[in-house]
Amino acid sequence: MHETTITFEIEPPSARDFARRIDTCASPHPQLVAVSSQRIAGHLYTRRFSLRAAYHGYTETTAYLDRDFHRQGIGRRLYGALIGLLREQGHHSLHAGVTLLNEASIGLHRAIGMADVGVYREAGFKADRWHDVG
Repeated sequence: MHETTITFEIEPPSARDFARRIDTCASPHPQLVAVSSQRIAGHLYTRRFSLRAAYHGYTETTAYLDRDFHRQGIGRRLYGALIGLLREQGHHSLHAGVTLLNEASIGLHRAIGMADVGVYREAGFKADRWHDVG
């Protein structure tokens, strides 16, 4: 994980770490998992953007897709299901932070209708350098 900037994780999260994250992101913030050939092909989860009351309908998303399953429409299908769930729950809008220039992730998020809104300059340090997040 040290060599990739797809995630800003430094060490792979343990099962306990993921369980804690699931608890933290729990309802009303959906989490979806795509399984193919008994493997996790993708994981998409949401969480509240801010604890301030005025942000109650603004949701942050995080998507992970196994490299072996890129460009198979799994990310779009996960997001399609997620957006439907969020609408039913009354969420208003969503956003995702993407390490620049992660072209695959940028392409996925643009394909589902997200727009570029800005850049956090040098937001994360990994692989011996600072990286921007859009």
